[in-house]
Amino acid sequence: CKRVFSNIYKKVDPEVRDYHLDVDKNRTSITVFAKALDKNARVFINDVQTNKSTEKLYAGETRITITVISAEGAKVTYRLFVNRIL
Repeated sequence: CKRVFSNIYKKVDPEVRDYHLDVDKNRTSITVFAKALDKNARVFINDVQTNKSTEKLYAGETRITITVISAEGAKVTYRLFVNRIL
């Protein structure tokens, strides 16, 4: 089980890959924190290896991907769909 989307989703269910979040139209960015429970795993936010990323939000829906790759090479991708309500 991985911890991602801190402050929005405290703990991610390993069986759930898609998460949805509605934000106010005035919010233009969101900071995503992602951490694998296994310290040897690698974490990518929108294809960049990092545990924290500030992402620009566009009108309508913005998709943010969080990919965790274990030391053994197993890969799991979570998607956060952020809907900027207009």
